[in-house]
Amino acid sequence: MTRAPLLALVAASLLASACTVLRPAPVPEPTPTPTSAPSPPSGEVELQVFSGFAPQTTGTALPAKRIVVLVDATRSMLRRDAHGGTLFDAARGGAADALRATADGDEVSVEALGNRRGAGCGVPERLTGPDRGAERARPLAALTKLAPEGEASVATSLQEIQTELDAEGATRRTTVVVFTDLEDTCGGDLCAAAESLVQAGGWVDLRVVGDAPTPACIAALRPSLALPGRAASYLSPPPPHFRVVADEAEGHSVLASGQAGSGAVTARAGLVALEVDLIPPERIGPFRLREGETVRIRLLDFPGTAPPERTWQVEREGEKFERRTPGGAETAVSSGSTP
Repeated sequence: MTRAPLLALVAASLLASACTVLRPAPVPEPTPTPTSAPSPPSGEVELQVFSGFAPQTTGTALPAKRIVVLVDATRSMLRRDAHGGTLFDAARGGAADALRATADGDEVSVEALGNRRGAGCGVPERLTGPDRGAERARPLAALTKLAPEGEASVATSLQEIQTELDAEGATRRTTVVVFTDLEDTCGGDLCAAAESLVQAGGWVDLRVVGDAPTPACIAALRPSLALPGRAASYLSPPPPHFRVVADEAEGHSVLASGQAGSGAVTARAGLVALEVDLIPPERIGPFRLREGETVRIRLLDFPGTAPPERTWQVEREGEKFERRTPGGAETAVSSGSTP
């Protein structure tokens, strides 16, 4: 081979190599970003349960014939909850529900602690009663006039109430229903005071508003087995679990679940109902859950009364409706907006 053709061949080879190096790499096509489906419209449902002591299967208890509703009206009850209402508003609403749940033949009185302004720790004040349960207007009216003013002790108040009941010979047939946030600046031994009243034959039903846990000593109380006719034990039941379900007309399916008192749960908007794990189970609704709204449901369960009483109330912006179910059986729908 001559020199000229050899140089031409080498030059062509170098040129081909250069073209290979300089050729731009292919640009991969961008992977399309998957678009997520838009979230369905949703709302929130919150359940709060006020529950009395539930009788266990160890015997038969004497039904309460006298009920003392004790409302904490100390200044700490002016604190606001996550929804903007005060703890006192919640306590007063629960006390009103308790009064409405009493039987017509029960003797009912309302007492308050902390409702008098002063520098020290006050004593409980009886606002009304004892009145017959059929005369609910007086105690309900007294609740509307009640306002937090001072300080007092729940423990001391229970001791004072027991002293009055002992003097009247009424301790053994009395339930004391207490609404409080357990923020006590005046001291006292709540466990000892409650146990003293229970061992004397009374019942103590502590209903805590706010986020304070119920003291274990209260949940573990037992009436004295030495008292004739008081062979049953009473325990404060744990908050029940619940499910938000689509109404059967739209296909029965669980949309959300939660536990009473643990805040609101989010569920798809539409026609829904609430299934609550009580004995017997409770179904609330159906009601329309609208987009962006929060529906609050308050349920009062009194399994220890004779007959058992259960009421619930559904509250939302501009609407309120309720139902009472004595003995676990629905009997009437009160006046209110259509759900």
